[in-house]
Amino acid sequence: MYILGFNPGGDPNSEILKDQTIDKDLESPEKWDRNYSEYTQKWGNYEPGKDPLQRSIRFLVEDVFNLPINEVCASNLIFIRSKNESELGNWKETAEKHWKIHQKIINEIVKPQIIIAFGLETFYFVLGKLSYDLGFFFPAEWSNWEIRAAVNRRLFDKPLLILGFPHFSRYKLVPSSDSLNGLGKREKSVKERIAEILKIAGI
Repeated sequence: MYILGFNPGGDPNSEILKDQTIDKDLESPEKWDRNYSEYTQKWGNYEPGKDPLQRSIRFLVEDVFNLPINEVCASNLIFIRSKNESELGNWKETAEKHWKIHQKIINEIVKPQIIIAFGLETFYFVLGKLSYDLGFFFPAEWSNWEIRAAVNRRLFDKPLLILGFPHFSRYKLVPSSDSLNGLGKREKSVKERIAEILKIAGI
């Protein structure tokens, strides 16, 4: 599995965030630990792993796909931090430059069967790079938003499922407890729809 957000959020000049860079990560022994996952760390005032975005991702990875969160590769389409998309200027041009790294990760290192993309921009950019054979839409169970899915049967010798979710900074998949018995209507619907798509895709 490969998880792709759009770009690191927040003020790049913030005292708290300005040192959170790729260079700093590469220098950190903690980040090289195979058991490390950003989705189990303390974010803000939440307990470790309990930020709503972290819980949404962990629900998908651990409960829907039954994978250990610390074994999943995650990154951002664009590596530059910004408070919003407009601050990036021509984001597609930047994404093109950074795609070379993702291409290597996808094709040579991770070789995922599933890519989870946050936001329409990320999903459609990835889709434009990888192409697809089958496409699906299903309700996100929030307003009129939709979750998008596409299957690529050409890149590897096994199907690749690309899932596009509304960005998890706004769209929440947060069960009312840490057990499947706590699933709400939204979480249950998403879990069931993805199970159907996995069968269709042959994953």
